[in-house]
Amino acid sequence: EFILEDLKNEDEYYLQLQRTIVLMQLQKIKAGLSLIYLNLSYSRFALIFKGCDTALVKETLEGLCENEAIDINLSVALSDSRKGVVNICTSFKQVEKIIEYRHIFDSNKVLTQCDVPQNDSNYFYYPIYLENKLVSLVTVGDSEGALKVYDSIIEENFTSIVLTKEAHQNLIYSIIGTLLRIMQELKTTPFELIGRNFDFPWLYSNWANEKIIFRIKNNIEQIAQAVSERKKLNRSDEYLLEKMQDYIFKNYSDDIMLIDISEYCNITPKYCSTLFKRLSNENFKTFLNEYRIERASEKIRENPDIKINDLAISVGFNSSNTFIRVFKSFQNVTPKVYAEEIIKLQN
Repeated sequence: EFILEDLKNEDEYYLQLQRTIVLMQLQKIKAGLSLIYLNLSYSRFALIFKGCDTALVKETLEGLCENEAIDINLSVALSDSRKGVVNICTSFKQVEKIIEYRHIFDSNKVLTQCDVPQNDSNYFYYPIYLENKLVSLVTVGDSEGALKVYDSIIEENFTSIVLTKEAHQNLIYSIIGTLLRIMQELKTTPFELIGRNFDFPWLYSNWANEKIIFRIKNNIEQIAQAVSERKKLNRSDEYLLEKMQDYIFKNYSDDIMLIDISEYCNITPKYCSTLFKRLSNENFKTFLNEYRIERASEKIRENPDIKINDLAISVGFNSSNTFIRVFKSFQNVTPKVYAEEIIKLQN
């Protein structure tokens, strides 16, 4: 796996250009190596070497890192050699862990499993990309995916190694920090989202409690599920808004009222009014009148000689005076003046 980093220039297109340069240089020196390119992101990519000697691959990659044409920090992780397509995933997971140690080595170095401390209990495993993945899954409401990532983090840290007390504490603190970050990303509070607050002081002070892992997992699950439910409600509300607007578009010429739409949508007039205002940023009456005046303006453009009374009735107004007043509030001129301007333009 390769990671391109430049603290002075993190522009996506710049890093994509540097990636192209790296691949061009690799093409020149690959010495007959058979490989497959995999794009991971604008700053990360992977190469699968087929039927190649590991020592030759490492030598080739080291030559690439020393290439003067590459003007960027290049971090490279090389997995152990494995046979078969089924082991590609295993190799990828290995390089993912290896490359997390790149910051403790000089840049432009090819890292292998030999460079990684084996079962070092002084350091917990919680790389930034995993935290970002966890945050992303929770904030989109993917409860199953979020719990899968969380379980993998816990398994990695408490199954294969026994963390020191300090590393254990730091890991739990980091995950609690992720909870706080999730709420920050959602721009809400636990109480607003799930109806209760999280006791963060308790979480921090009880980091060694054997139940803390399950407590945090439960919090993550509740947040993700609440986000999912909220999205379902939002989609339902948006459907209702479309239904209300569609009713207006089809019946604007009649003397319709808010209660007519609420009955059509099978909701209360109060909820209908609140929902309409929240989703459209306009109240029902303003939206209805604005649409009526748009249709009236079209009718004038089609027939400038149309009588004001007939025009008012055709767009749902029972009173010509009310129609004239509302028309002027939207068009800044009366229907008569508007028609006169249309006639002048036509002549």
